[in-house]
Amino acid sequence: MSIYAAAFGFGLVSASVIAIAAVGFTMQFGITNMINLAYGVVMITSAFVVYGLNQAGVNIWIGLAAGAVSGAALSLASAAFLNLNGTRSDTQHTYALDAGLAYAVETNDSAAKGAGCGLTPPANFPLNYGSATITVIVTITPVTGCKPGKPSYNVTVSAGAGRQLNAQISSSNAGKKATWAIDWEAYQ
Repeated sequence: MSIYAAAFGFGLVSASVIAIAAVGFTMQFGITNMINLAYGVVMITSAFVVYGLNQAGVNIWIGLAAGAVSGAALSLASAAFLNLNGTRSDTQHTYALDAGLAYAVETNDSAAKGAGCGLTPPANFPLNYGSATITVIVTITPVTGCKPGKPSYNVTVSAGAGRQLNAQISSSNAGKKATWAIDWEAYQ
């Protein structure tokens, strides 16, 4: 085999591993908007297991299988250690926060078609998830210097203990149509 074929094969394998890692990081960041380096830790740990076994003279295919098993075991152990069994509950609270934000946008859209910049009393509404009920509390206040033709509001949405979303929503076209800009990055 020529050196070019070997270099091409090595490059292809390396690019494939980097592509898999990139997809994991991209999906994690795209969905949660948070950087999570756990994928890299699991991949590096698995790679070191394969490298160590290969250096000890173990067949590469057995080493690869052992690397995959060690990566899965590390993932399961960290999930057990971090107690990630409550993920479904967190998802329900996230949906509740989203519903509260949607309520705030709808409420403010109706207000903007009128005078805009008016005070809205806090709203409480229950969301039922099977046997669980989450009470969502939405507080909407006009920003300082709110303009009735193009209103902006500060919104606080609470859903359960310790779950809160702060956002600012602004009308982008003087309330003529339901088009709002939502900015919660600066208000977390």
